[in-house]
Amino acid sequence: MKTRAYLQLTKACNLKCKMCDFWKFWRENLDIEHFKKIIDILSLDGNIRWIIFWWWEPFLNQYIYDLIKYSKSKWFNVEIITNWTIINKEKINEIIEDLDEIMFSIDSWISYVHELIRWRNWVYNTIISNLEYMVSLRNTINLNLQINIDVTLQKDNFNNFESIFELVKKYNLKINFDPVQILGYWNSIEWKDLLLTEEQAFNFWEKFLKLKQENPISFIQSVDSVKRIIRYFKWYKIENYCKSLNSDILIDPFWNVLRCWWDSKQLYNLLEKWFIDNTRLSMDKRCYSCWFTHVREDDYNMWYSITNDRFSIYDNI
Repeated sequence: MKTRAYLQLTKACNLKCKMCDFWKFWRENLDIEHFKKIIDILSLDGNIRWIIFWWWEPFLNQYIYDLIKYSKSKWFNVEIITNWTIINKEKINEIIEDLDEIMFSIDSWISYVHELIRWRNWVYNTIISNLEYMVSLRNTINLNLQINIDVTLQKDNFNNFESIFELVKKYNLKINFDPVQILGYWNSIEWKDLLLTEEQAFNFWEKFLKLKQENPISFIQSVDSVKRIIRYFKWYKIENYCKSLNSDILIDPFWNVLRCWWDSKQLYNLLEKWFIDNTRLSMDKRCYSCWFTHVREDDYNMWYSITNDRFSIYDNI
């Protein structure tokens, strides 16, 4: 049963990240009534609990502030996934009480590393300024707003990813690591130079375990999720069941419902159907070459150990 709707508001981005080429596909946004109709259809389903404004940069849609409020008026929980560079204090004031969760991208607390990855030399200070203001406002008015950060793990930042924990602890945030996920929806950038080597992945694993032990409540993801990241960098197939296939619905700006995070195949169009199709989807052979590790169930049938400075995998023990 679908419970989370990921609604894409735009096909535009203001950054030029190393691991992404979405900035090439800039398109004008559709009118607000178009998106309100999608939200109306989602509200009729009865099972959708969350609307997540995602992908590209949602704040480049001029109607985002009204759409957040409109979603809240329909009794949805609302989350936004953003690079956090466009919003300002006035707009934060406008939406903070209507948000339940926010995920923003920051790849290092070292400014030049983040800006190296995002290819914009002004973004770091903007992000930190917006973050500090939102945290202060959240604490002042005693909101139960969850603020998360997402770190895209790659060669440029794996050596100093621990620095991000200073940010996490200072502002009481939660953190999520993603491997540099190049093979996915719309992305066609050259990616091999960004992947961690086996040794680098092993070093990340050791540091992660230590930080997880010291800061257990600061992590969104489980240890098993990070094991899948290591498998990704080691080119193992990810065979865990994909929980996203039957719990998430992904909708592009043109009402098209997409199969999943990795496969942009259009299943149907909401404008034509006017209801959510909950037909159960099955994994197929394409799923084993998808490395979106965060959408997979934890791996209970694998036993992992680290011996002699190597990451060893033993199946079904």
